[in-house]
Amino acid sequence: MKGLFCTNFAHSHGRFPRHVPTNEDGFDQQPIKELQHYSQACNGDHLLLPFQCDLCVFCNLKGQNPTSRHLQDDFLLCCICQVNLDAVWGRELGMVDSMLRSVRQMITVCQKVELEPTFPPLGPYPVSNSFGYTVAIAMMVKSLDPGGYAQHLQFESIRKLCAMFSNMYMVLRLGTSSLRLFGGDTL
Repeated sequence: MKGLFCTNFAHSHGRFPRHVPTNEDGFDQQPIKELQHYSQACNGDHLLLPFQCDLCVFCNLKGQNPTSRHLQDDFLLCCICQVNLDAVWGRELGMVDSMLRSVRQMITVCQKVELEPTFPPLGPYPVSNSFGYTVAIAMMVKSLDPGGYAQHLQFESIRKLCAMFSNMYMVLRLGTSSLRLFGGDTL
């Protein structure tokens, strides 16, 4: 899966904020080499989350291909790229490696007894915004706004967009039926 993502997330509107742990003197604790890992996916990431390439997500959201003449299309592609990167880096590397190792072991074991491993299909996914990209992209764009105490808004301020969407979803017919399904009879 390496190299499937655009690495140009330093858009003209600014670089997307990234939390980097610092020591008490304010110096970065994470080596530069380790930070560069966050610009690409790892082998096996696609086994732990539903993945769609940046272009497919763009087409699902806009109903058309991006055009090179529109800066908004370029910016949206950069946002989609960053959302995808954040999704894959939301998993611990050890968990991804373990999952990939287990899949390989399953294939090897099945080959020993001449069976095809039965894995669930990993796609294709429906042509729709079924993974919440709109909310995630809105959070990305909002993260570029200046903050009151820092160069950009902090996550605690940005996550309110996600909470708002979640609250609105719960008042919809689909949301209330899922509440009954997962939360018992109480609403």
